[in-house]
Amino acid sequence: MKPRLHCARLALFLCGCAAFLNLYATQSILQTLAANFEVSARAAGWSITVTTLAVALTAPFVSRLTGRFEQRTVISAAALLLALPALMTAYASSFAELLVWRFIEGMLIPVVFATSVAYIGDRWRGGTVTEVTSLYVAGTVLGGFAG
Repeated sequence: MKPRLHCARLALFLCGCAAFLNLYATQSILQTLAANFEVSARAAGWSITVTTLAVALTAPFVSRLTGRFEQRTVISAAALLLALPALMTAYASSFAELLVWRFIEGMLIPVVFATSVAYIGDRWRGGTVTEVTSLYVAGTVLGGFAG
């Protein structure tokens, strides 16, 4: 395998990890969020719900919003932009602010996810598409688990 192809596959694996790591990042700290923001553990669960809701609302429109740009640029920009709301959640001064930043994360996740899937389909052919897609999905599973 050529080094350039290996790097592209690794980058897609890491994109999958990054996107789904952010989606489930608050799941293991719900009790801490509840205590820090003085909300119930059930209310703290909204930190996952709003992110998932934003993914569902945004995903159908990703191709229309990103279709006129080069896919690698979109994936890179969205992955970098995803770091901003993730960082801002750490500095949220209220639970409502945390939910806003989590919603923004959810709006960016499908840009990474959907554009990566389209990129795989456009870049590779035949059995290689299945191989690269499997690698990408493995990244999303690892990211979700780590989150």
